[in-house]
Amino acid sequence: MAAVALVFTTHTYHGNSEINFFRDDQGGLFVTIDTERLHMRSVEPTEAEYDNYAALFGDETVMEKFATGQTKTREEIETRINEMWVKRWKKGDPYSALAVFKKETGDFLGHVVLGHGDQPGQSEIAYLFHQPYWRQGYGSEAVMALVTEYALATIWEGYTLEGLPLEKITAIARPDNPASCRILEKIGMQFLFEEERYGALRYRYSIDLRRFF
Repeated sequence: MAAVALVFTTHTYHGNSEINFFRDDQGGLFVTIDTERLHMRSVEPTEAEYDNYAALFGDETVMEKFATGQTKTREEIETRINEMWVKRWKKGDPYSALAVFKKETGDFLGHVVLGHGDQPGQSEIAYLFHQPYWRQGYGSEAVMALVTEYALATIWEGYTLEGLPLEKITAIARPDNPASCRILEKIGMQFLFEEERYGALRYRYSIDLRRFF
């Protein structure tokens, strides 16, 4: 029997970035975000993607101040890709992970995720970039597009988080990781309080998206 071709519908948003929502007839979703220097897209279950993510999450320097600080094996990150991020995209859930590439060269730079938060209508953002691309503004560019444009586009598309439209995005960063703190502050996130998480002190940040309406 011949394979059934999927029919895609597309919604595009133009601002400082171009955002495309591709939907298939199985309820799946694929997203692309293009900024001045970056191309971001939904994480995919391919060998090339597994290789890229295994190298990123297996780098001790990159992972030192991220989450638990522990590196992940290829098997562990492959499971995370397939069982969480890809599964969300296949279910039409826009609050998932995107791979980040340098538009000019196609080089894999890192990873961003606008995920599920602790409460309905709340998301948490996280990001991770290869060390050679630190201090070049790529993190700020990616996170800015995700928070100030993509997040709003998901609201306009009618998506919800646990039954409520997205209203707030949170993030955490270690105080001894000032570059990460600067990214969050640069995009307008407000410092809330200190907390211990993953065995280390963290700063909690938040931004209310209703300020953009």
